[in-house]
Parts: sequence; structure tokens; C-alpha cells
Amino acid sequence: MSDQIEKQGTTIEEEPSGQTRSERRKERQKRKKNSERTRAGARVRLVPIWLRLIIVVVLVFISLIAGLLFGYGVIGDGSALDALKPETWIYILDMINGEVQ
Repeated sequence: MSDQIEKQGTTIEEEPSGQTRSERRKERQKRKKNSERTRAGARVRLVPIWLRLIIVVVLVFISLIAGLLFGYGVIGDGSALDALKPETWIYILDMINGEVQ
């Protein structure tokens, strides 16, 4: 019984290094704590999340306007800048609502 120790009526097996389970568990917890500390402080975002969201919204808006200009000016037969005029959109909405024949 050289690799086992009798303790309070139960048998605890030792590792070849001479540590018990509770000692190994404490060591693992210490290592985990240390790794969490270094991991939390090691990563710094260059662009914060809130700024990323704003950038995405702006890019979506720009691509929407670009698609609108391309669709109205190239695919349609109108001038591209006419797509930005309110009169154009009032006319389009009137056509949808059936007010223009």
C-alpha cells in the first residue's frame, strides 16, 4: 500500500507527485484565477462595440442611397439625382395609392 494512504476510514490515492485531490484542485483554481486576470486585461478592442454598430448603420444607409440612385438613374430612365427629390417620392406614393392614373 505504498501508493495509497488510509485517512479516516477511506482510502485516498496519491498521484506520483505526492499531491492529494484537494491540493490539485486548489492549484487548478489558482491557475484559473491567474489566467482569468491576464486574459481579461490582455484584450483591448480597437473599435468599441457601440462605434461598430454606428458604423454598420451608416454603411447600410449609404448603400441604400447608392442603390436608390443606381436603380432610378441607370435601370430606370430618370436622372439619378431626381431620386432624392421629395416630389419624386410624392409622385411614387400617389401611384401606389391609386391617386394617379
